Amino acid sequence: MSHGGLTLAKYLRKRDKNIEIIIVEKQEYISYSQCAMPYYISGEVSEEDIVFNSAQDLKDKYDLEIYLKTEVIEIYSDKNQIQVVETSKGTMFNISYDYLILSVGSIAKKLKEFENLGDNIFIHKNLRNAKRLKRFIERNEPRNALIVGSGAISLELSENLNKLGIDVYILEKEDVLIPRFDKDISMEIENIASEFVTVIKEGKILKVKEDSELYRGRNRDILEVEYSVRK
Repeated sequence: MSHGGLTLAKYLRKRDKNIEIIIVEKQEYISYSQCAMPYYISGEVSEEDIVFNSAQDLKDKYDLEIYLKTEVIEIYSDKNQIQVVETSKGTMFNISYDYLILSVGSIAKKLKEFENLGDNIFIHKNLRNAKRLKRFIERNEPRNALIVGSGAISLELSENLNKLGIDVYILEKEDVLIPRFDKDISMEIENIASEFVTVIKEGKILKVKEDSELYRGRNRDILEVEYSVRK
């Protein structure tokens, strides 16, 4: 569920104290700061710092029925029902509704070049993704990281990975670091960012190859990314 969905649930409760409001959320958290996730990965803030409200807090304060780690697998619009599954248990059941609001948020784009490769490829979208990346860094001590695509979150992630001693590269297909910004402003940001990240603009991924290297007496998986730069 997106932050907009939770905001709507609070608004509906404010308008009507009697209606039943049910929230179904695939993740184990419902209210946290996505912008703070890079700082959680570097250890500057804790998990408790970025989680705003627990599901129990929201239930108590707004009288909400909340299903966490529960995924909608089917919508029966003719019956006004959804079928869900509790992902941790595999239990399936139906929930009835009078009005169904879809507030699923955005979905991270998956690149075909990185499909079916090793466990050192990450999507940075939600807290579950951030926890997985944090665990990987703590266990494997990577030396280099490539971030595909630029933006505010990419820069914050780059800075925090750099604080952990990782050399970071951003591969951006456009000719500016942040395409939605004015070019002059984007150049200023790039100058500041050059202290902690190497930016490759107008880049295109050509090939990704799995390999391994010997590190501290053991082999670990690495990826070699071949790219071209538009001239």
